[in-house]
Amino acid sequence: MPRWTMPADTTPSVLISDPHSELGQYVALRFAREGWFVMGCGRDPEVARFTKAQLVADLENPDDCVRTLARAAQRANGLDVVVDLRDSSLLGDAAVPVVAVVAGRVVRIPQGRGTTDELIERAEQAWLQAKPHGWQRVAHHSH
Repeated sequence: MPRWTMPADTTPSVLISDPHSELGQYVALRFAREGWFVMGCGRDPEVARFTKAQLVADLENPDDCVRTLARAAQRANGLDVVVDLRDSSLLGDAAVPVVAVVAGRVVRIPQGRGTTDELIERAEQAWLQAKPHGWQRVAHHSH
């Protein structure tokens, strides 16, 4: 599948901050294995491993966070989950009203707080929160 392919309307999508980090790659792989359309965001323009798209953004700028969320929602025909791995929660804060439209989730896992094993355990818990049993995305369009 090409790196910038649009998902079908029923493919759930996730936006992950700092997808190039070890934890970011773990989270991206976890979602990708289940068939999610995985996007990353941050200053690095390179598409991260296990993601389909990278949105360049200054995640310390609240306005840029809002613009990035809008671009992610447009790219994926909606946005179901945002996983914020940064210590600053600007992206997560901005994402709450965006994912609420589709009854989605914002998951925060600050990387600066805990060992790698603890962070991976939190990421696994976040996965379970983001994808409850029987999850199915309702088709929606961003026009």
